[in-house]
Amino acid sequence: TITMVLAAMIDLLIFPYSIQHVFMGYRGQGVLSTFKDITKMLINLGIYINIVNTNIFNGLLWFIIILFICIVSYKLIKNRKITIKLENTPVLRECGSVVGPKEKSGPLSEFFDVCLDDVYFGEETFEKAESKLIREAVQNVFNKVSLDNTKVDYIFGGDLLNQCISSGYAMRELEIPFLGLYGACSTFAEANIMASLFVNAGYGKHCIATASSHFCSAERQFRMPLEQGTQTPPTGQWTVTGAGATLIVPNSEDVKNRYPRITYATPGKIIDMGV
Repeated sequence: TITMVLAAMIDLLIFPYSIQHVFMGYRGQGVLSTFKDITKMLINLGIYINIVNTNIFNGLLWFIIILFICIVSYKLIKNRKITIKLENTPVLRECGSVVGPKEKSGPLSEFFDVCLDDVYFGEETFEKAESKLIREAVQNVFNKVSLDNTKVDYIFGGDLLNQCISSGYAMRELEIPFLGLYGACSTFAEANIMASLFVNAGYGKHCIATASSHFCSAERQFRMPLEQGTQTPPTGQWTVTGAGATLIVPNSEDVKNRYPRITYATPGKIIDMGV
């Protein structure tokens, strides 16, 4: 689209007379006169469709169109069953984030609340550092809205480690009812969906969603421990060192139209493509 627009602009700069040639010439006038006569235009369109139907689709064009409409309608009806409508439209009131040194050096660094220079975050192990990332992300949310752990009803979240151990130890200190989730890259989306559903149903007024990962702890869990000294190729994956948290609250006059609202949620399916 951008290329076409640029091409049109360059054409006008090189040959400004083209506008008059296109619209004021005999062909342009003929096209414009056809648009003015709706009946004639519909007749010509019908003739064109009939030619296409006969010569390209062997007379099956209308059958193909009806079949396509049926398939699309079936998909829409089927998707409605897995899409949840949140009638009370809970609000994403606030968020907090903490990231590591590599994320700090990236193009999004200005949008993070806290950027660390040390992957240990002052702790003895990478796992303890990740647990601290979660606590700090939640604390950032508390600081922004003048809230504390006693006012939070539930917290949903997880990480990449066995038994969500980083999240588990973080919640031990936060002392908030915790529902652990594990969806790998989808954990944060799951946590926000669950928090929104609880608030929408009235089970809680302040629910928090969290997710975290740490490059060093993930390498130990899934690939090669850093202590082994294995070299990472330039194309190798690099797990994020960071944690995020959001606060979901009921929609009310105080927050109405001021913050994002959660209106629908669609849990995904696991589909084996057979590859």
